[in-house]
Amino acid sequence: MQPVNNLSRGSQKDANIARLGYWPTDRETIEAITKKLVVQPGTPVQLFDCSCGKVDALAPVASALQAMGAETSLWGIELHDERFQTAHSYLNARGIPGSVLHADGISPDVSISENWASVSIFNPPYGEQRHERDGQIITVRLERIFWTKHIARTKRGTGITVAILPTQLFRADPNLTRMIGRHFVQGRVFRAETDDFNQVVIIGYRQKASLATASVDDDLIETLTALGSEAIDVPRVSEVDCDPWIVSAGQAPHQFSSSNLSEVMAKAILDSGRTAVNQTYQRLIRHQQRDLSENHLLNTITPLRLGHVPAVLASGRLNGKFETPAGTFLFRGKRQRITENESRDEVDPDTGATIHVSETIHKPITAVTYIDVTPGREPLLTEVQ
Repeated sequence: MQPVNNLSRGSQKDANIARLGYWPTDRETIEAITKKLVVQPGTPVQLFDCSCGKVDALAPVASALQAMGAETSLWGIELHDERFQTAHSYLNARGIPGSVLHADGISPDVSISENWASVSIFNPPYGEQRHERDGQIITVRLERIFWTKHIARTKRGTGITVAILPTQLFRADPNLTRMIGRHFVQGRVFRAETDDFNQVVIIGYRQKASLATASVDDDLIETLTALGSEAIDVPRVSEVDCDPWIVSAGQAPHQFSSSNLSEVMAKAILDSGRTAVNQTYQRLIRHQQRDLSENHLLNTITPLRLGHVPAVLASGRLNGKFETPAGTFLFRGKRQRITENESRDEVDPDTGATIHVSETIHKPITAVTYIDVTPGREPLLTEVQ
């Protein structure tokens, strides 16, 4: 968790470092949450966290689901330099599918597909964002901005959202409380295991319907409102024995990127590229040793890798060339531009009215092949700038 109080979004990064430090969701709460989830072996599970820190929540949830036989991929966004590097290194060193963006989670630079995550962890920065409109200072809760931006990543109907939020939010922002009530099906509220931040945990499936036609869970809204006014309390996550939520299969997002490439992100991409080059080198050697014994030309192997490496190759920054006396081994990237139309319902943060938003997304699709042109001795790897 990254609390923020009365700060503009632009100053959030420095303020978190200088004044507020870093407080991830406590391990006891995360472990108690994992015991409320079940999954069938072999299920491909996509996990998402819009403010993932060092993957403090994603990693233990993934481990628990993997122990049940699931195949997990991790997707996150993190603004802080060092925490991003830790999260990226965690995925990269273990070969875990997925990606972490070094970005501001509510920036328009971030472009992520909707309706794909099996489980979304929602524990955003807490506080307010201020901006001027018509000469007046407008204040909007950061939690609402993050909710509006990211809650639709959860898969409709079967996707699970785990929201970890402070109870005072439900008093400060009644409109967000009602938005939450429209999102959940079979939603339950629990007290977090630690009292440090006065948090509750909401677990439930995402509504199948759009916001315009979704039913409202009035009982959930009433409970959250009463918690906000300190009229009631709820038991801790570990204290309630209830039917578990079934984690369903998800699909990797078609789009998961940020158009703002920071130095830290670029370094991480290039580090991944070097790792991929080394892995490809070993694969190519094994492939050559196997097939050269039969004196056959080698087949094209594709794809090399999903994720950032194809984009780097396609841009020409990391084209690889394998040279031998008998010939040359090449791998190259290619890119094409496609257009997708998406539509969704959003709630106007000022009026509370539901509006229908349509947008056209232009995105590049990249792919990489490497081709053994002629057989020869063990190839020599060079990088062409």
